[in-house]
Amino acid sequence: MLRLGAPSSAAVLLRLTQFVVLACLGHLSSGPTQAALISSFGVVSAFGVLADSGAANYLLGSSPEHLSRQRLIPVVRLHGMIALAGATAAVIYCAAVFAEPLGDGVLIVVVLAAAQALDSLIRAVRAPLLVHGLDHEFAGSDFLLAGAKVVVAIISLAVGSLIPLCALPVASLVIGTIFWRRIWRMLPVGERERGTARRVLSFGIAGASSALYSQSPLLIGGVLLPVEAVAALSLASRIVQPTEIVPATLAQQAIPRLRAGVIGVVPLALGLGGLGLLAGGALWLLRPLVEVLLGVAFEPVMVLAVILLALPLKFADYALTSGLYSRGMVRAKLIVSLMVGAIVIAATVAAASTGGVVAVASVWILAEALLLLGLGGALMLTRKQKEDLCGS
Repeated sequence: MLRLGAPSSAAVLLRLTQFVVLACLGHLSSGPTQAALISSFGVVSAFGVLADSGAANYLLGSSPEHLSRQRLIPVVRLHGMIALAGATAAVIYCAAVFAEPLGDGVLIVVVLAAAQALDSLIRAVRAPLLVHGLDHEFAGSDFLLAGAKVVVAIISLAVGSLIPLCALPVASLVIGTIFWRRIWRMLPVGERERGTARRVLSFGIAGASSALYSQSPLLIGGVLLPVEAVAALSLASRIVQPTEIVPATLAQQAIPRLRAGVIGVVPLALGLGGLGLLAGGALWLLRPLVEVLLGVAFEPVMVLAVILLALPLKFADYALTSGLYSRGMVRAKLIVSLMVGAIVIAATVAAASTGGVVAVASVWILAEALLLLGLGGALMLTRKQKEDLCGS
């Protein structure tokens, strides 16, 4: 149980380090610059979702005997290029949209974007460890990254400057190199495969399409709303994000078990949905403490309340997504995500233009509810087709 729970525990710990980075931004800046930095922190994370190539899920779908150095190299290369493009796009967005209040803080945005791109690359590199059942080693990178980020943030707070945060990408690079060497020694030499990029991107496009509904409220709001309102969205969404890694990791671990029929999609969805309800309640109760620690208040507080209401649906959606992946239904996930994304983009523009920041936050609930219906419908259709085939 400790071995199986290590990836979730490490992932949660790593996401919690967002709090210490946010604390640096909150305590070591003020006024419009503070709002711009917090907004940029959220935008960088949003572009990180957009720049997910699907490499980790592609590798996790492989059998141990099919993993080799020659299969890993093109996957990691592709993921690195896309992650770099996402980081660059995030910096350009922030420099253009928050230019005046951000000022010299654009250097910190570059640092945050670079660290996120490297962390993303590590998640792809370490995937073979989970395929081989080495869950505890798989979790090791997150434990090391979390420790390094906390140390850097503490130094930054101690000296009263954001400059020490420049060490974040350096720490990620060192840890990534360690795990690359571990994986390289573990994997055998194999034959070069063709069409790798196409297969990887089939997972990546399906995953990145989720950004249409999960990240468009923040990215569209960044253009249409005042920077203080964007900061409220960014702060609330980043506070909630660490809790999402639990269902994301559990659902990821469940893919091989769902494929083998060891567990069912419905029990997994109900369990994760209940966990989301508990997480939302806990975050609401801890809100005053979080405000003190970060040095930033949730204003307006209804933004946080509305986003927390979407958590049970979001947690359950992770289970349904894994159910589709376990059945090889990547295209179905893509279609559902695109349909939901189109609706959410239109709803976000309307909400930002007429209803303000709370209305934009409410779009997150709409997105997760529509996704739940779409993913559930796809799974039910597949089950019906299978029953009809067996009956005939």
